[in-house]
Amino acid sequence: MVRCVSRARDWKPVWRWVIVSNQAYDFLGVILPYLKQKRPQAELGMDFYERRRTNAVAGLPGGQGGSGPLLQVEMQKREGYYQRMKVLNKRGAS
Repeated sequence: MVRCVSRARDWKPVWRWVIVSNQAYDFLGVILPYLKQKRPQAELGMDFYERRRTNAVAGLPGGQGGSGPLLQVEMQKREGYYQRMKVLNKRGAS
């Protein structure tokens, strides 16, 4: 939990819960059986994490903690994830 300080003096403090990487993956795995509406987004996020982890084990650019430039094919894959998530998160009637 992180306490966020507001710029306006008369606003109350806000607490924000932040998890990343393997913490987010583990959390999604725990709540996945209970998700109905957001299940596709959770599965896509887990798939993205698994891809990055696989790349890291194989020593490919685009793995977790990698410092090299991303290959064009990896950039295209990531763009695909982004576009799919954008469609899943679109508001309004589906």
